[in-house]
Amino acid sequence: KPLLAAGCSLREALSPAGAMLDPGAGLLPELDADPRTATVYPDDIVRRRGAAADNPLGRVCCVPLPETGSDAAEAHIYWLTAMDNADCMEKIEELEVVDRALLHGDLVSAGDGRIGIITASRVELELRLPDGRCIRGVDSRDVHHLQPFRAGTWVVAEASGWLGRVENWGEDVTLDVPAHAGGGSIVVVGATSAVLRPLDSAQQHAPFYPTMRVQVLCPDLRRAIRTSTTTVARVQPGDVNV
Repeated sequence: KPLLAAGCSLREALSPAGAMLDPGAGLLPELDADPRTATVYPDDIVRRRGAAADNPLGRVCCVPLPETGSDAAEAHIYWLTAMDNADCMEKIEELEVVDRALLHGDLVSAGDGRIGIITASRVELELRLPDGRCIRGVDSRDVHHLQPFRAGTWVVAEASGWLGRVENWGEDVTLDVPAHAGGGSIVVVGATSAVLRPLDSAQQHAPFYPTMRVQVLCPDLRRAIRTSTTTVARVQPGDVNV
């Protein structure tokens, strides 16, 4: 959920004493424009305005300068659909921000115009369990990611040492093979939602994870395991685009 809403106090985000920074005191650079007029920033989590709550979310990759003659500003969005991560340009006016991460050192503005720098932050999560139950107010420090790669993650190449950012990735999904088909398991390399589809409609846009029940859409795979539904046993990272 958003860590800082328009009009709220920056006391907790800035410092224990709640000290505000005065832009006229030379501590902050002069702003060319009011930051409150910008509606979408890189790394924002967005969805299309008016979309249903279960519609896919997207991550803002960047917000290019409008092209000459263009009437509407656009943002480059990676839509977080199940393993596909399709990207496209979207009009900013058609997007709404669902979540915005605030990092140490970020320059922010409150609804009343006060300006400050983030020195500490806390993230609370709302988790939906496989059985449908939701748990709210979970401290992000008490959980960890099952997936080693996620869109927006900074990574370093072991061989050459270059720094990059994950844009999208593929995953190799291991499926349980039912006993009547011989048992064991089978690996689907680079699995996508065109091959495997979560049975739970609420998980249609979630990444694959162990114990997830999926429908097998690929005819060849369906014949190989002799069933149309099965369970994800393991998920391993595949190709990663950085």
